[in-house]
Amino acid sequence: MIDAWVRGLGLWAPGFPSLAAWTAGTPDASATAPAAALLPARLGRRSSLLTRIAAEVLEQAAAGAPGNTTPAVFATAFGETQTLCAILDSMFTDGTVSPARFHHSVHNTAGGLLSIATVNRAFSTTLSAGQSTVAMALIECFALLQQRGDEVLAVIAEESPPEPFAQDGFAPAGAALRLSATAIPFAQRVRLRRSDSALLLEPRAGHRNNPIAIALPLVEALHLRRAGLFALGAAGWALEADPVTRSA
Repeated sequence: MIDAWVRGLGLWAPGFPSLAAWTAGTPDASATAPAAALLPARLGRRSSLLTRIAAEVLEQAAAGAPGNTTPAVFATAFGETQTLCAILDSMFTDGTVSPARFHHSVHNTAGGLLSIATVNRAFSTTLSAGQSTVAMALIECFALLQQRGDEVLAVIAEESPPEPFAQDGFAPAGAALRLSATAIPFAQRVRLRRSDSALLLEPRAGHRNNPIAIALPLVEALHLRRAGLFALGAAGWALEADPVTRSA
């Protein structure tokens, strides 16, 4: 596949409202929910945690000004689990289903609401691939860059499932990458490779059972301009990052 250049990154996790905070490693107890300022009030009122995480990391990666012509690849292994469980509980207790909840329960809820919020009519898609979700999202991004050029946003997020599906080590989290097909001075160049010997980045303990957890140390490594071949989970794919030099 083609090379790409990292133009922006984003991250949110409980206690860590930004990638800089995550890298510093000192949690902020007040950072319990993403700001998600990208969502106007009329959309934000009914937005799930998953959608708000996606909004937050997208805005960070787009440097606060997401364009309305940039394709986006959204990725989540389980989707809107909290909304879906609320629907199932309502069906069980009184036999009703809320139409408002129903249309917020699909996998592409975040993509739809954020395309409205940013008035973005460009291509978007939502992928779900279990433990391979991060790898598949990046494959889709590189394929779009190869086909269309310009830029693409990868927005990867997961919320914690509610009871009775909750489990330890499954804190909610999200990460985003803004990739460009055009060389950018001093930006890090990356590419996808098949590899069985890439470095497996270890998620932090609170996220070890979150299927998109590998995205967090990955964007941290890119934020720190680390070079290497980084495994993308269970799919046998890796992201290769070049050293960054002043002649890049």
